[in-house]
Amino acid sequence: MSPFNDTHPIGLIDVEGAMQAIIAKHANNYCGSMMQKHLQTGGKRLRATVTLELGDLFGVSPENALHWASAVELLHNATLIHDDIQDGDTTRRNQPTTWVSHGVPQAINAGDLGLMVPFQCIDKIDTDDGVRWQLSKILSQHAIRTVCGQSLEMTLLPNQDFSLASYQQASLGKTGAFFALPMEGIALMAGLSTLERKSLVTLFSNIGLLFQMQDDILDCFGSKGRMLGADICEGKVSLLVVSHLHLHPSEAARFVSILTQKDTSGPDISSIIADFEHRGALDLALNQIHRLEHSITAAPILQRYPELKKRVYDLLDTIMRPIGHLIPQPMRISQ
Repeated sequence: MSPFNDTHPIGLIDVEGAMQAIIAKHANNYCGSMMQKHLQTGGKRLRATVTLELGDLFGVSPENALHWASAVELLHNATLIHDDIQDGDTTRRNQPTTWVSHGVPQAINAGDLGLMVPFQCIDKIDTDDGVRWQLSKILSQHAIRTVCGQSLEMTLLPNQDFSLASYQQASLGKTGAFFALPMEGIALMAGLSTLERKSLVTLFSNIGLLFQMQDDILDCFGSKGRMLGADICEGKVSLLVVSHLHLHPSEAARFVSILTQKDTSGPDISSIIADFEHRGALDLALNQIHRLEHSITAAPILQRYPELKKRVYDLLDTIMRPIGHLIPQPMRISQ
């Protein structure tokens, strides 16, 4: 259960309704129906829930937090539609992906729609035009970060760039941006200073990086509702790949071959996962996560906002729970 419990006057059910309504208003057609059907497949809505919680915490009106949460979720889901095309994923949330149901060209249209509609959500926020302009700018900036991060990730394998620095840069873009986005918009509407906003964006970007790192481990050592090792089949340079090649750099050519072919058999995947577990990559990856988690909890900005500190600890617990069975208890950060 998420620590961000849906106890606000406005909650996730309202976000779902707001997203459907804004699409119906501006795209009551075939393109809009594709985006609506994608949204109806569900998902954790973690980013929207975080947005509502942060809005409540910093005194932003529930209605304004609702519209910002809708903008964040619509943008996020647009990138998922495009991501499924790039990765060739045929299912998401146990349903056929948009490109499987409607073809690649129409799925691109649906994703493009999802990139544009969030700006209509901002138009509904009850504030002055100057703040709306700043929110639009923030939305655009983080969308750019996401696209550049995704693009960078796709260059890692062909460039044989298996460095932790490049992996983190890509992940801070494609995943970190979607954790920083809710925080920066709420901080702006709450009237926080530019310096505080910058500190909070860095903090939540790192939380996004942590989310991506645990998600990479979960792909091989947990349950994501798809086959174990799917990232290997997709040719992804994950945290586990980066960690393994840091320890065993002479195996770079082997992994280039494995990741490039993208049709690895079940036994091959099992063998690779076993290598990750028994030859040090898993331990190294968990250690990297532990260091990042520690740096997040030690962020000076949290000392100024004790209630936010508590919420961040809860959020970290939620993020780490799926791989908790892999983490020795002494490693865990306690409040």
